[in-house]
Amino acid sequence: MEERVQVFRLYRGIVNKVENIGHMAKRSRLGIYFDILKVVERGFTKPNEIRYKAYLSWKIFNEALPILVTKGFIREELLKNTKRYRITDKGHNALFYHTKSLEEFD
Repeated sequence: MEERVQVFRLYRGIVNKVENIGHMAKRSRLGIYFDILKVVERGFTKPNEIRYKAYLSWKIFNEALPILVTKGFIREELLKNTKRYRITDKGHNALFYHTKSLEEFD
């Protein structure tokens, strides 16, 4: 009986992980932008760190990041021949109002 319970818990954990992955894949473009902003705001500055923490594929990340940079939400810096990204005041404001508007729906 205990073995069945352990197998069920393991199965349930795998199902939950797959459901979460599926959920993340269905984000809107705007949701992806705000996820990137949240990650950069938390202090992750390297492209791979940002991509991993935002759960993005390389293709989608490379499409979204330049848009945030050209619109002025994120600033690109060159540090020892490597690119680093920092959130700007405009990015902070956008993230603040986005979070505030989401709280209104809760």
